[in-house]
Amino acid sequence: MRDKKVLSQVSVINFKDGSRQWVMSDPGLNIAPDVATKIEISKNAIDVAKNIGITCPKVALLSAVETVSPKMQSSVDAKAVADYFAENPYDAIVEGPISMDIATDAHSAVAKKYPGEIQGDADVLIVPNIESGNLMYKTITHFIPSVISGAIIGAKVPVVLTSRSDSLDSKLASLELAIQNVVD
Repeated sequence: MRDKKVLSQVSVINFKDGSRQWVMSDPGLNIAPDVATKIEISKNAIDVAKNIGITCPKVALLSAVETVSPKMQSSVDAKAVADYFAENPYDAIVEGPISMDIATDAHSAVAKKYPGEIQGDADVLIVPNIESGNLMYKTITHFIPSVISGAIIGAKVPVVLTSRSDSLDSKLASLELAIQNVVD
């Protein structure tokens, strides 16, 4: 069934007011990915972003901080993944570690004097682990009017992964996402 190195869940979040669209990974498959797995998860998410029309996605490797802290593994991993993409360009801007507020809110990026290219305008959000991703997915689902699709990327056949509590619109969008992103 696998057609890429790593299978990962990628979700596309479309705010119903049309103000935002995010690609998020991996909120539902890889439990505690290592750096090599996070690189592949990022590639899968970038490919999905390109498939939905984002030419050069801005990818935020999320952590609670913007600087590397040896006490916070997500920041160490994010830096290692960002370094990989700096050395192996993938037609994307990949930065990390970066906090959610800086990744998604321009005011926060300015207030915190974040020097990177992502200034509240991230297209892709890479979560550090399944717990943070699942919490984010469920928070958005229940508190922000949106349609969220979820599919397994890297498979030879369409695979949908949704929450039992997802809306019918989200489940239908998940089917569409899965079909559009099967590796030929």
